[in-house]
Amino acid sequence: MGLFSKMRSKAPANDNLNVARALLAAPVMMATADGKVEESEVQEIINLCMQNNIFVSLGLNRTTDLVKEVMLDLAKRGQTPVFDDAIGVLAMELRETGICFAVRVAISDGHIDETEFQTLVAMAQKAGLTADRFHQIFEVLMMLHRSKAA
Repeated sequence: MGLFSKMRSKAPANDNLNVARALLAAPVMMATADGKVEESEVQEIINLCMQNNIFVSLGLNRTTDLVKEVMLDLAKRGQTPVFDDAIGVLAMELRETGICFAVRVAISDGHIDETEFQTLVAMAQKAGLTADRFHQIFEVLMMLHRSKAA
């Protein structure tokens, strides 16, 4: 039984924790996609979380623990079941937030390669985002990471 399998039956008091865990699926998947997790990627996930009300209410320590839990769940069960479970928990607006987090993680090292981009596209499609919506998100987040030479 996976991390997300019990979510639907938990009491409302746990809803914030369940949503937080589900929201971490896409960015943690992005961080672990190449088989190695860079410190910059983990730091980006934590930074993003600490700017989001869902995670602020949980605090830094619990959020850091959730990131680790999702990493372990991905290692144990694989990307597809973890992401499918997360999609089942999140409303569309929060699926968009998860994809935003994943894009930010992908560009945390200063560039995005074709494999990373295609991974993001696939995640966005699976999460139910239209191609237009994904490209909007992607373009805006790339604007935030422009260098002086841009």
